[in-house]
Amino acid sequence: MTLMAIAAAVVVAGGAAYGVYRWRKRRGHGVATHVYFIVKGKRTDMETLKVGQLIRPALDVRDRFGNPAAVDGVPAWTPPTSPTHGILEVAADGMSAIFRARGTGQGSFTVTCDADLGEGVRSITGILSYTVLAAEATVINFNVGPAEEDPSA
Repeated sequence: MTLMAIAAAVVVAGGAAYGVYRWRKRRGHGVATHVYFIVKGKRTDMETLKVGQLIRPALDVRDRFGNPAAVDGVPAWTPPTSPTHGILEVAADGMSAIFRARGTGQGSFTVTCDADLGEGVRSITGILSYTVLAAEATVINFNVGPAEEDPSA
């Protein structure tokens, strides 16, 4: 039995993942199973920033063993949970974006990739949560009600 036949037998008998992965791995193609975000050079799933700041999340797609893996087509990003939190600008290749914080709050955005490098589709999803805090104070305003009579005068 050739390597391909062994892999096919595992798929039929045991349900896909392990047999297909071993077959593809021996030919140098890992199957993507995880999407991570890289922000400021580190892997993350939660970011905190202030209004007026931005982050540049980039995708880091990995197989189940932690090796870099390819995806089919351009990843699809969803906009932030609330449009008042900020603006998400996605790169043409879908592998990175810029998130510009505009309003306080907590939320997230997601990216979905096709991990099946063939004609089929096997979606994997990454979620990046964020907290946008108020920017540093720069102005003091007074809230003053209408003038009143002073009873002690």
